[in-house]
Formats: sequence, structure tokens, C-alpha cells
Amino acid sequence: MPAVTRRDYTGPEDLRAMQSLAQRIWSRSSSVHVGDLAWQRFQHVGREAEWPTVLWEAGREVVAWGWVSLPGGLALLVDPARPELASEVLGWFEDTATAAELTVTVLDAEKHVIAALKRSGYVLPKSSVHQSYMSRLLEDLPEPVVPGGFTVRPVGADDLARRVAVHRAVWHPSRVTEPSYRNVMRAWPYATGWTGSWKHPTAGSPPSA
Repeated sequence: MPAVTRRDYTGPEDLRAMQSLAQRIWSRSSSVHVGDLAWQRFQHVGREAEWPTVLWEAGREVVAWGWVSLPGGLALLVDPARPELASEVLGWFEDTATAAELTVTVLDAEKHVIAALKRSGYVLPKSSVHQSYMSRLLEDLPEPVVPGGFTVRPVGADDLARRVAVHRAVWHPSRVTEPSYRNVMRAWPYATGWTGSWKHPTAGSPPSA
């Protein structure tokens, strides 16, 4: 079994490496998928200094990574076949974070990470569920009905400015900009056919979903 080494994130190629781990171990119980990572990393520009990120590799295979949002938040992904790396990621996080209180995002299905959190003294806050992941079969779905006067089509490159304007209006205040959204569109696995635009002929800016 190859020795595990650690290195810092250096750029978009390393995001692709992080996605490779998410892709390799993905299941319905996974906390992230490849599209999440592309959006989360590229939706803003100029934040790399706020986001220390480290990858653990065995040979050429990524087996864990940690992504800090300073001052004190951590997102991580650890191969269940390498559960001991969860403690290493947490140790690096504690050395890197600057906040007095540290927060780690984890799903209840990630038992190997939860075990490491408990060993390190982390506790589950007494609060409502922040996120709930659900799935359903894509069978026997009703045909979608487009309201009168609207057209539905994929978002294209010419829609970028309006797409960003809609996002900023809905998620105000937002740091998403035209350059940052262009980065998202360039990132794997983005495809224009997966983003839809609903347009009414009397509306100036079409909403997107």
C-alpha cells in the first residue's frame, strides 16, 4: 500500500483531484458531489487566502482533503477505507484555524469522521438540522407544464450577465460576479444544458434555475 503524503492545494487542477475522491467514493450518503465542489470553489474570486486547503494522497490517488473557511470552519472528505486520516485532517485544521470555536460540517452517515470528531473532543451542537439530504426515484413524474407566455431553454454564454443578476438579487448580499460565474462555467463538470432559463417576453431579465 503506497505511503500517504500531504500537500497544499495549488490551483484548479487540485480541485479536479479533490473531485476525483468525491467521485470515487460517492453514494447517496455522500456529503458532496463533483458539482458542489466546482460551484463552491469558483462562485467567488479572490478568496484563496481565506480557504487553506490540503490534500492527502496515496501514490497518485487522493484519499482525503480538508478545506478551511477561515476563521474556523472545515469541510472535509475522507476515504472510508482510510479512516485514520480523519484525525490527521482535524489536527491540521486545529493548527490552521484562527477562531476560538471551531465548526466541522459532516453528515450523520460519515461514521468514520464522526468517530474522529468525538475522539478529538468535538460535540454536536443542540440546534435544528442545518441540511437535510433527500432523494427520489425519477419514475412516474408528471410532465412539466410551462406557464403561458414563458419559454424554457438552456442558459448560454450570452445569458451570463442576466444569470448573475438574478443570483445576486435572490441571494443578496452575494459575492457572485460575472467573472466568478464564468469560472464556474469553465469548470468540470459544468454543462450549459443543465442550467435552465425561464423567460417571459415582457420581462427584462429571465430567471434561471
